[in-house]
Amino acid sequence: MMRAIELYFDSAAEEAVRHLWHQLAQAGISDSIRSLGSVPHLSLAVAEPLPTAEVMARLQKLTQTTKPPTIALTHLGIFASGVVF
Repeated sequence: MMRAIELYFDSAAEEAVRHLWHQLAQAGISDSIRSLGSVPHLSLAVAEPLPTAEVMARLQKLTQTTKPPTIALTHLGIFASGVVF
């Protein structure tokens, strides 16, 4: 089964990303991400298989010793499927 490690945004950043999605749709560039009902996120890894228990243990340890990162979204791209990233 395919698994992913994803980071989700706080409400202000999520709203900003959704606003960008709306602008892209209004410009006729892509509406695929909104039509899929996706939640704004950053994918850190996608794998099959993914050792879930080991990854969760390492991530829990990491989050206890690391501040949340500052992220700047500077570029947009579109996968061949039309999904914006």
